[in-house]
Amino acid sequence: MTTNMKQQLYDAIYLSPHLDDVALSCGGQIFERTQAGERILIVTVTAGHAPTTLSPFAQMQHQSMQLDANPVAQRRSEDREACRILGADYHHWPILDCIYRSDPLTGRPLYQSDGAIFGAVDPIEHNLLTAHLAQLPAHKQLIAPLGIGNHVDHQLTVTAAQSTCTHFYPDYPYTQRTGYQPPTTAVLIPLSDAAVHARIAAIAAYTSQVPHLFGSPDAMKAAVHADIATFGGELLLSTGV
Repeated sequence: MTTNMKQQLYDAIYLSPHLDDVALSCGGQIFERTQAGERILIVTVTAGHAPTTLSPFAQMQHQSMQLDANPVAQRRSEDREACRILGADYHHWPILDCIYRSDPLTGRPLYQSDGAIFGAVDPIEHNLLTAHLAQLPAHKQLIAPLGIGNHVDHQLTVTAAQSTCTHFYPDYPYTQRTGYQPPTTAVLIPLSDAAVHARIAAIAAYTSQVPHLFGSPDAMKAAVHADIATFGGELLLSTGV
């Protein structure tokens, strides 16, 4: 985060449910914009440090992603490098990832299976992001995910931001997994070779996530090239705000 973030007027703020979603989906366009002199801020919604006591499901997630003893610090470091590559500022909110969240009264873990993560948002969380959104610095555009794939953290982000955001971005790689077809009103953003390279380099910075999401760096590169070829670039959808 820049030390004077509150004093900045950003051309755009991109909301990232997790520490990788914006780079995965919008890395090319952000690189193009920052290279053109625009000020861009990437805000990661669920970047809070993990609790010391983990549920069995959270432990399993850590093992599957081969995260170290301080996983959020590791992932925040990866995100800082990705933002450096893209030329964007960053800000990490202290909200916990869904695998760590629990009922504040009972301590009951809220999401303890893959089915729960991609199911309904727990009713006690409907206002989880409200106060943080109200504190965003000045901006011309607010860009949020569409919520493709139905991950609860993506659902929370798009629901909280939909009344104030100006554009949505399709959530990659869920777009490929679901066979997403954009509406005819979607805005296509062509990417230069340099922007494609920057998006791939930014995604590669998330070393804890690439094996989990793609299997290998080479597979990631091929998948990103295929995604860009499918649409002819990256997409944004106007909300009409």
